Amino acid sequence: MREGLRDEELKGIDAALEMLTSDEARALFATSIKPGTEKSASFLQIASTPALLQDSAMAPAARAYNALKAQVKKAHSIRLAALAVSIRSAKAGHFDKVIGAIDKMLTTLEEEGAADLAKKTQCLDEYQDITKTVKDLDWKVKNNEAKIAKLEGLIELRTQEKTETIQKIEENEQYMKDIKAERKA
Repeated sequence: MREGLRDEELKGIDAALEMLTSDEARALFATSIKPGTEKSASFLQIASTPALLQDSAMAPAARAYNALKAQVKKAHSIRLAALAVSIRSAKAGHFDKVIGAIDKMLTTLEEEGAADLAKKTQCLDEYQDITKTVKDLDWKVKNNEAKIAKLEGLIELRTQEKTETIQKIEENEQYMKDIKAERKA
């Protein structure tokens, strides 16, 4: 399950990176208004339509945001949501921080994948040890049950021999009494 979520996050990151680093996006960012230059124009925004900002097919940042948003809905990943917010709030041409965050997230996902693999290997090793121990104990139980059955048979045989011996002793004592009584008579 974690691997699936991680794959969904990676798909979203790949889609965002593709949109942010495409030639079209780079050209748009290069020609965007740069603050602090003499020739920069100044605009005052008097209204905005969220649908236009989010669904604009022309803006690579908006497309990256929408791609991540779709992956967030699928994977329910807080990290992807944070990445989408950083893309949405980044100013035009200032995507170095966003790309840095993406690189950091990719590193984190790789580390988590390696940790999951190590944990899986550890669990498999423990499972094999437990299975080996269980089989060894099953074998010992089987051998001990056989030994117990053998000893119970021996006990039964000895008990039967003891009973027969006691009976023969009683018969001999009775025979001796009878012989003594006959001799006296």
